[in-house]
Amino acid sequence: MHAAGLAHSDLSYKNVLVDPCTGSACLIDIDGLVVPGKYPPDVVGTPDFIAPEVMATLKLPLTDPNRKLPRRETDQHAMAVLTYMYLLYRHPLRGGKVHDLNDPQRDDELMMGERALFIEHPADRSNRANLRDIKPSFLPFADAAKLPYTLTGPYLSRLFERAFIEGLHAPDRRPTADEWEQGLIRTVDLVQPCSNSNCDQKWFVFDNTTRPACPFCGTAFHGTLPVLNLYSSDGKGNFRADGHRLMVYTNQYLYPWHTSRRVVPNERLTAEQRKPVAYFVFHQGKWLLINQTLTNLKDIGARKSIPPGSSLELVDGQQILLSPEEGGRLVHVQMVRA
Repeated sequence: MHAAGLAHSDLSYKNVLVDPCTGSACLIDIDGLVVPGKYPPDVVGTPDFIAPEVMATLKLPLTDPNRKLPRRETDQHAMAVLTYMYLLYRHPLRGGKVHDLNDPQRDDELMMGERALFIEHPADRSNRANLRDIKPSFLPFADAAKLPYTLTGPYLSRLFERAFIEGLHAPDRRPTADEWEQGLIRTVDLVQPCSNSNCDQKWFVFDNTTRPACPFCGTAFHGTLPVLNLYSSDGKGNFRADGHRLMVYTNQYLYPWHTSRRVVPNERLTAEQRKPVAYFVFHQGKWLLINQTLTNLKDIGARKSIPPGSSLELVDGQQILLSPEEGGRLVHVQMVRA
């Protein structure tokens, strides 16, 4: 939609439907679709998702050149808010700072508009939540000091910084929809199961440290943790780092989008591309890659092919070729011992 120059104009949790069985999602209420030069915006958005520049100029006449209206950049703000709220169960701008003691409506306009401030801004703590006013049922997620945005991992953390620090009042600096999609895909591949069966969240995002621990219950990981660093081929025998890691756990799967950069896990996947091609297990003290369907899987160092139906032990420093064609992936194995 954004690639075509269009804007939804009213992104919010009210207009996103998620299928709990398949995990698929879709946008609804697109009758307010903005088509530049043809269909101007009919709405300004849903409260809490309206971009600061739109909120700050809301009372200006529509003909005023300073009036900011919904467009792609305002969608990008709403998308960042929506993602932050889905993952952290709190609003990124609703903190403890009061802007107008006498007029609650004006206070809200300032908080969401011209004086909008990220509740986790590293240099300005004035909008931190007052925990004494928070209902116990909203804790611990309301406590950003205890569960900061950085627990979402390196990819999403950087996008949140661009959205709510650098781009909050500079629309052209906000992350694009494609960047959010890529960040979410890479973050899913960093997720690890918590070893504490009583942990409320059960999973956490690996933080690229040598002593990973669940941020929700504090349980540290103990043992050997394989980390797969992905490199993609240019078709001429050269591989470049993709900045993409895959964390291994028992029954973790490899999919076609891991074996080739040309396959993207989105709604365009074919039925065949949705099927796993390999998986991992921890067996008798060893981490094993079980090849299901990959016909060109090779252990580069051992100069050994791993045909479908066979297994390969993962060891530190190992290089595994998943697919040889252009865009195909090479894996460098890093064993983290904690």
